[in-house]
Amino acid sequence: ENRLYIPNANLQYKSGWYTTWNNKEVYLRSSYELDYAKELDKQQIDYEVEFKHIKYWDSQNNEYKCAIPDFYIPSTNTIVEIKSNYTLDKQNMIDKFKAYKELGYNCKLICDHKEIKI
Repeated sequence: ENRLYIPNANLQYKSGWYTTWNNKEVYLRSSYELDYAKELDKQQIDYEVEFKHIKYWDSQNNEYKCAIPDFYIPSTNTIVEIKSNYTLDKQNMIDKFKAYKELGYNCKLICDHKEIKI
């Protein structure tokens, strides 16, 4: 049974442990991430959640920061970031994608359940 633990029920997002189609336990931080995980599970696509820390240059704050991508799909070497219009910082995403691409990853941004180009 896939049950999510909701630490603070009055928050707008859900977070908690989730069991994937191939029996991995992953921690999801939003209902958007849960929806995406379920899509991947339906297609039986193997994925990792928060698999790696990647250093990137934050051009708005002029400093290096550490990104922890939401999803990684090994079969296509793709990092997938999941956002809502409310949480999307476009320049920050541009900065992260630049670092991801320099390391050879493909990148995808899903915002409010739709893929958008960065």
